[in-house]
Amino acid sequence: MKVGYLLVGYPILTERFIFREVQELLRQGVDLTLFVLRKPPPDAADRRIVYLGGVRESFGAPADALHLPSLALRCLDGESSADLPALPLTRRVVSALSTVRNYPVARKLALELVVKQIPLLHAHFGNIPATIAMMAARLTNIPFSFTAHASDIFTDRALLRTKMRAAAAVVTCSDYTARILESLCPEASNKVKRIYHGIDPAEFEPAVPSEPLVLAVGRMVEKKGFINLVRALGILQKRRRLVHAELIGEGPLKEELLHEAWRVSAPVVFLGEKPYDEVKRHLKRASVFVLPSVIAPDSDRDNIPNVLLEAAASRVPIVTTNTGGIPELIEHGKTGLIAYPNNPEELADRIAFVLDHPADAQALARAAEEHVRKRFSIHENVAQLRKLFEHILDDKQRRSNSVNHP
Repeated sequence: MKVGYLLVGYPILTERFIFREVQELLRQGVDLTLFVLRKPPPDAADRRIVYLGGVRESFGAPADALHLPSLALRCLDGESSADLPALPLTRRVVSALSTVRNYPVARKLALELVVKQIPLLHAHFGNIPATIAMMAARLTNIPFSFTAHASDIFTDRALLRTKMRAAAAVVTCSDYTARILESLCPEASNKVKRIYHGIDPAEFEPAVPSEPLVLAVGRMVEKKGFINLVRALGILQKRRRLVHAELIGEGPLKEELLHEAWRVSAPVVFLGEKPYDEVKRHLKRASVFVLPSVIAPDSDRDNIPNVLLEAAASRVPIVTTNTGGIPELIEHGKTGLIAYPNNPEELADRIAFVLDHPADAQALARAAEEHVRKRFSIHENVAQLRKLFEHILDDKQRRSNSVNHP
């Protein structure tokens, strides 16, 4: 079975879940071609990767620029008209310009699909990749599907209903976001499929901490809530608790977090971005893993962060919040501890409980590890995705047969 995968880039350090999915699909016998919008790093020498180039690289004749708006809108077939008025004027303009701007990339992708005889296209993220996939699918008359994750559902919804109506299937990685997508576009609710991301627990070894270590991993953006972790560590410091914290990641809020850590005397070291194998080594040393997710002012939030799966598979006790789809993984008092978002005092209490009650914390960690094995297996969940692709192609064949043999 041939499937084209449209990705922002590959591989991307913060999108390990896509890397796992791709590798498992290949293991299960799917013939993948990876179309990427971002130029691959020099060490990503993989014959399956096809770089689509930027907008300028995707232009044909210079005169094409004059026809781009009409070509792009014709490709959308007018279905977006019902969606755009619901957006603020500036968002409508940005959405329309983005569609026009990405049409040359869609056209180049369409040509690649035809040349390589790929019968199905799947895009990761419901914003720009799904828009390009929809246009390429209409140019080639092949079905497309896409996976919607977090910000592409919560903040960047331009044309999302149009894409849901046009897609053969819409995959998302939690029941929480499945319900949001179904309510957003009720007429396409039957297309929404919840398929959890997965990991292979065999990749991870149980944590063996030698000292009280609080570990956090993630991008330094508002929805991760790391400002509350820094303040919680300051509270523990005031309580004269012997604790050391490490924060792995980069992002636009790093300077603010560094300043706040200095202000509250938080015992935290900022380690920057680390390769995946090194993150696993830090997990093996951790006494507690903390992810204090919040809903950002622009409504962005976490869904089910994959780093929580990795912490659970490493049998590290988890302290987090009930934001987004997290409760589908972490249930308070059963598979971890939940603190209210934006509550550093309660977050400090939860961290202290884990450090003070190692037997209880290990019971929670073992339950979380078992939960991951049962519901977040990369092998079983990717098998669901593979079967979905097979169903889409079978349905396409049935439709073709009915047309040819009425």
